[in-house]
Amino acid sequence: MNMGRPRKLRRVCFCPKTDFFKPRGIPLRSIEVSTLSSDEVEVLRLIDVEGLDQAGAAERIGVSRITIQRIYQSARRKVADAIIFGKAIKLERQDFVNYCRCPRGRRCSCQNNIENRGE
Repeated sequence: MNMGRPRKLRRVCFCPKTDFFKPRGIPLRSIEVSTLSSDEVEVLRLIDVEGLDQAGAAERIGVSRITIQRIYQSARRKVADAIIFGKAIKLERQDFVNYCRCPRGRRCSCQNNIENRGE
């Protein structure tokens, strides 16, 4: 039984308005679903939308640059797979993520207004 290192708590300052996307015209019962985690969505937002480099995104989320690189590659692969093969995309919340409680809501880019869960 391998008991690897526990996951480091991550900071996410973005909660999307929706948690599911699917191609139009294809019934949900006949479509595959690709799941993106909260930290994958946050990394895509920080790098692709805000224009941060991987080091900047790593600092904002609170993990190493290598971890950001792994998360980013995984997220991009899932999105590309969904677009190319007509899959739905589900956005999933995670237990090891601190979600921002900032009154600015989904547009927040703060690091300090997060739910305090062990920091």
